[in-house]
Amino acid sequence: MQHTSWTASNGAPTGITAIAQTPDGWLWIGGAAGLFRFDGARFERARDIGLEPLSSSITNLGVLPDGTLWLVYKYGGASLLANGRMRHFRVGEHGTPAGSISGLAQDGAGRLWLGTSGGGLREMSAAGVWRAPAAAMAAPAAPSRRCCAIATAYSGCAPSRVSSCCRRAPAASNESSMSLAMAYWPNTLTAASGRRT
Repeated sequence: MQHTSWTASNGAPTGITAIAQTPDGWLWIGGAAGLFRFDGARFERARDIGLEPLSSSITNLGVLPDGTLWLVYKYGGASLLANGRMRHFRVGEHGTPAGSISGLAQDGAGRLWLGTSGGGLREMSAAGVWRAPAAAMAAPAAPSRRCCAIATAYSGCAPSRVSSCCRRAPAASNESSMSLAMAYWPNTLTAASGRRT
């Protein structure tokens, strides 16, 4: 196996907190120095390619099932990057709660979810506003629970509610499905299921 490394002298950003790869092959790097993309040879700062993140202090990033890159920031807020365009969710706008955001995920019905430290779990409404989940989700209420992680699980497993770890059970069918799992502090996992559309 060949190993290659890059340092700041090669243009690599410093203070890296997250790395994700989008379906088009770009490696996206976020951290204290901002957002960068990497093609295996050179690093490009997002602002140099016409993208304007909300902040240069990125704490986490990832990729939704549809290939959209999501970013969250140290001082709150989130952004989505798809088709070369960024959509921002500033604190206080579109129902975006204050506090740090652990991440974004998409369930089997295509709904977007936001996990936060101060606002618990939020669901994107059809009107494009973050809102508390329906009571039927039985998600712990904010601010008593901090959503510290959120993820999408694919067919073949369905997370179940447990007290200190994620246990997976076989899915009820072989159809392509996705489940949404949220980890709360302290030590609770909640799962919601949905089918891929």
